[in-house]
Amino acid sequence: MVLYLVLVAWVASVILWNTALNVSAGDGGPSKKWNTSQVAAIVMGKNEEKALPRLLDSLKGVVSYVFVCDTGSTDETKQVFFQHAMAGEFRYIGEFHDFETSRNLCMNAARLRLSTDKEWILLPDADFTLQANSQLSQPEYDINIVRIETGGAALQNHLPLLVRARAFFGQCRYRLWTHEILDCCTSANLTTGYYNDVWFIDHADGGNRPARLERDIRLLEEWLQHYGQMRGQS
Repeated sequence: MVLYLVLVAWVASVILWNTALNVSAGDGGPSKKWNTSQVAAIVMGKNEEKALPRLLDSLKGVVSYVFVCDTGSTDETKQVFFQHAMAGEFRYIGEFHDFETSRNLCMNAARLRLSTDKEWILLPDADFTLQANSQLSQPEYDINIVRIETGGAALQNHLPLLVRARAFFGQCRYRLWTHEILDCCTSANLTTGYYNDVWFIDHADGGNRPARLERDIRLLEEWLQHYGQMRGQS
C-alpha cells in the first residue's frame, strides 16, 4: 500500500513537472510554410509489429526520415519497418533497462545521422498516430509543446515532442527512469511554446502496455534503491 501511494504521488509530481512549463502561446502562429523535408522522427520501442505500421503510415507527408531504436524485439518489428517505403534506419540499442538510459542511448545513436541532416526532430511513441492540419506552418520555437489525445479528446496531455535538432542533440537529455521527461539546458536560451498544427492520438496499445504497471513499479523501486544509495554516499 505504501509503495502504491508513493507511486501515485511520484507520478503526479512528474505530470505536474511536464505540464508546468514556462511557455508562450504565441500570436496565432507564423505564416511561413514548413519545409517538412527537414523533419525526422525518432521512435523507441520493443515488439511493436502491430503498432508501428499505423504510426509510419500517419507520418507520411510530414516526416522525411524515421530512426527506430529497438530495445530487443522478438516479433516482426524490424521486418515491418522495412516493409514500409519510408527513408530511415532501424538500430538495436541494447535491451531496455530504464527510460532515462534507453532514451539517451537512442538519442546518441541518432545524433550522427540526424544532427546535421535534419532541422526538426519529432518524438512519437510507437503506439501514437500523427494528426496534422492540411497547411503546416513553420514552428517558431526551439522546443514545441504538442497535444496528445487519449480516448478520443476526453483526456489530453501536452509534451515537448517537436524539438529543433541542434537543441535536441546539443542541450537536451532525458531524466527519470520511468515517466521520463526531456530536460533541456535552461542556460541555452532556448525558446519554448505550443505548436498546434500537429498532434498525436495515443492508442495505448503498444507492445509493452500489458506489463506497464508492473514495469513502472519495478523501475520506481529500483530508482528509490539507487537514489537511497547515492544519498548514503554523499
